Amino acid sequence: MELDASTPREQCERLFLELTARIDTGHASDGVELFTPDAVLEVGGRSCCGHDEIAGFLALRDARSDPSAIVGRASASILGAAGS
Repeated sequence: MELDASTPREQCERLFLELTARIDTGHASDGVELFTPDAVLEVGGRSCCGHDEIAGFLALRDARSDPSAIVGRASASILGAAGS
C-alpha cells in the first residue's frame, strides 16, 4: 500500500476538484462515492446529510442544462485559495 504524503487540505482539494470535474462532465451522480456515508454536503445554504440526500442533490445537478455554471466559479475560488 502506498502512503499518501499530502496534507489533509490537499486531499480535500483533490476530492473537491474530482467532484467538480464529474459535475462539469454531466456525471455528478457518480460523485456520491467520494463522500463517507455520514458526510454532510452544504451548498447554497442547503445541507444534504448522508449518501441518499447527497445522491439526490447530485442527481438534480445532472438534470441541469448547464451543470458547470456554478461549479466553475467554485473551482476557481478553491484553487485561488490554495496558496493562502
